[in-house]
Amino acid sequence: MERSDFLDAFHVKAALNRKKNLPIPQNLRQNVIKQYDRAIQNVDEGIGDLLDHLVELGLYDNTIIVLTSDHGEYFGEHGYIEHGKDVYQAAVAVPLIIKKPFQNSGELNESIVSSSDVPHIIFSLLPQKIDKQLLAEFSYIPDNHLIISENYYPPNVSTIPEGIDRIRTAVYDMPFKYIHSSKGDHELYNIVDDPDESHNIIAQHPEIAAKIVAKLQQFQNTSDRKEKKHEFPVLDDYYDKLRALRYMTE
Repeated sequence: MERSDFLDAFHVKAALNRKKNLPIPQNLRQNVIKQYDRAIQNVDEGIGDLLDHLVELGLYDNTIIVLTSDHGEYFGEHGYIEHGKDVYQAAVAVPLIIKKPFQNSGELNESIVSSSDVPHIIFSLLPQKIDKQLLAEFSYIPDNHLIISENYYPPNVSTIPEGIDRIRTAVYDMPFKYIHSSKGDHELYNIVDDPDESHNIIAQHPEIAAKIVAKLQQFQNTSDRKEKKHEFPVLDDYYDKLRALRYMTE
């Protein structure tokens, strides 16, 4: 069995186990953990080589370095394995490490940051004569907008395993995180007191959930959220590559 077929098989099995409230098989969980640990080692070595090369070239001090990720990974949390499938912290909480020019010491900023904030953060570190126009194009910065994460698996699509065929939208209003589901099973967590999202408190605090829902609706309806449409050429083999990576099935 090829790796992609193996992954497809245990994704379906994991989805069925979750529906039946069964644990993830340990052999599947350990396989993903081993792959993840190997990936961390490879990335760590690659970053080390890059930093060493920047030092050798005399470019390190004056270089902006940004390290982040597009997703985390499930190792059985909430009945999931690997990434995708939902918007719990295991999948959406990722590192964001930034080295500013001539920075010699570290500092920790615990603000909730979206990937949409990253361009503004980077451009704000550029010389003013360069950053002025760029900053105007990317206005989102930490704490000036609602933080949202969405996982989109359209319902009634035959290639999507039953149990994850829905749209899930997470909205942060610290210390709370509200998860809206197209299937109606909404959730609310205090992710400061309960970082593992083990206790859904929406029944105890419906007023908090309602307040966050109102903010989400306002954000979705506001005029400044309308995205600019850009036309990009699609390469001939673009969709073939997506299918090979299992990002498309048709």
